[in-house]
Amino acid sequence: MEIATEIGLQYKGEIIVALRYTPPERNLTLPLGEIQGKKSSKKEKKSTSQAPSGGMLEIVIKEAKNLMAVKSGGTSDTFVKGYLLPDNKSSKHKTHVIKKSVNPHWNHIFSFSGLNPRDIYNVCVELTVWDKEPLTSNIFLGGVRLSIGSGISNGKEVDWMDSQGEERLLWQRMIDCPGDSVEGVLMLRSSMGKHRL
Repeated sequence: MEIATEIGLQYKGEIIVALRYTPPERNLTLPLGEIQGKKSSKKEKKSTSQAPSGGMLEIVIKEAKNLMAVKSGGTSDTFVKGYLLPDNKSSKHKTHVIKKSVNPHWNHIFSFSGLNPRDIYNVCVELTVWDKEPLTSNIFLGGVRLSIGSGISNGKEVDWMDSQGEERLLWQRMIDCPGDSVEGVLMLRSSMGKHRL
């Protein structure tokens, strides 16, 4: 298992997140405002009046610590992007940008609805931390993948199902405590390259 050593080659900081999976039978107890994950606009408010089918996965992006400084003055303008793999295009979420900080606090919720209990074993939440650059490409600061880390999704071998250590332990704690929030401090990977198990 050389993956763990590859992931830990370079310290890139830590991210603090809280996870909660609410199964379908308990999902109706959520306030309607929590059903929609993205910022609610006037257009989206109409869709929040219907209860979602399936369960709800919530990821609270709390804060990060000791991120790499890329701007003069020893700071970064940071934000987090999140995807629910394998459905990465339609599941994209972003936090707001925290300017001039290597220890940002976001307290932002990414919500994914329509997930049945078996889906939780076949999906992966990928979170990446970025420095916002106005005139060039944003700079990757680190990331994590949260899943059971089996290497398999829906019976197929996939390279993004490669969670290790605390990433995998936190996901398992969430599975073991349906409806409850579980929190963890995760070391950021220096690369989100595809790792084979």
